[in-house]
Amino acid sequence: MTSTSCDQIEHDLVIDHIYAMLHQEEKTYSQHICSLDQDCHPHSSRNRHIVQHSNDLSRSKICEWAFKVVDHFGYEREIVGICMDYIDRYMSSLKKSSTQLPANDYQILSATSLYLAVKLHGKKDNKYAPSKSLTNINTFVMLSRGVATKEIIEQMEMSILSALEWRMNPPIPSYFVSHLVELFPSRMMPRDILYDLIEISRYLTELSACTSALSNGHRPSLVAFACLLNAMDYVDMTYVPRDIVISFLETVSRITQLQPEMAEVQKVRKILKDLVGPNIFKGEVDNCQKERCHEPLSPGHTDNTHGCLEHVTASPDCASGMYY
Repeated sequence: MTSTSCDQIEHDLVIDHIYAMLHQEEKTYSQHICSLDQDCHPHSSRNRHIVQHSNDLSRSKICEWAFKVVDHFGYEREIVGICMDYIDRYMSSLKKSSTQLPANDYQILSATSLYLAVKLHGKKDNKYAPSKSLTNINTFVMLSRGVATKEIIEQMEMSILSALEWRMNPPIPSYFVSHLVELFPSRMMPRDILYDLIEISRYLTELSACTSALSNGHRPSLVAFACLLNAMDYVDMTYVPRDIVISFLETVSRITQLQPEMAEVQKVRKILKDLVGPNIFKGEVDNCQKERCHEPLSPGHTDNTHGCLEHVTASPDCASGMYY
């Protein structure tokens, strides 16, 4: 089998994965999302409910705490996006049943959601992290600082699983980003630019998890697309042939029906830009692209090195202080 045939098979597989996530987004995990400039219609097949369970300050505290925990124990940061999805959908289920969550239980919900996310999706990406595992419920009892016992966490765990109907594999924005960037032809894409696009896009998805207007107001695929478009603004795309960018956008549009000029896409892009400021990546990206040669990725090559944009994946600039 030729390398071209292998590339085509991998390309088709990526597209299949995107279609599968879009189906999940549309049919299985859409209950808590509602466009902020539209009403939610109960008779619609896309019935959604905006979750008004906390302001962005408390949400930011949860996010910051969760990012610090997964960083300390060496787990992938995508876990936090899954955790926040669990929280949002659980609160949405309470809203639909007109049930109020006691204030003290919100901390328990946050800790248990992270525990579930790690247990179901956790992968360590730091071999030097503490040997103690977050899949051990006693670790979360310790992290709660007396707020929760093992029995309380187990009770909340069953409550979450029941409320979410055991649907625990949400298509979060970072998953879409990882697949959408695969639609760029790697043979013609400078590897440093592709690396920067991925790192900045992932950072923006982390910010989106901390912002209720994005997590609860827009589809994950659309948020991911907006993150990629903004990342393309931050990165110097001069070395990328224009026809490559056009082909990429056309492919994304064909698969997802998303286009850069769509009003909702523009709205999400503005929210993201307001979150990070105008020049947050400017110096870092320029320095990286001066120091690294613009070599296209070879077939099947993955750049796992830690370049000068590594700090971009630091905890989003949320509220200060530990949540617990």
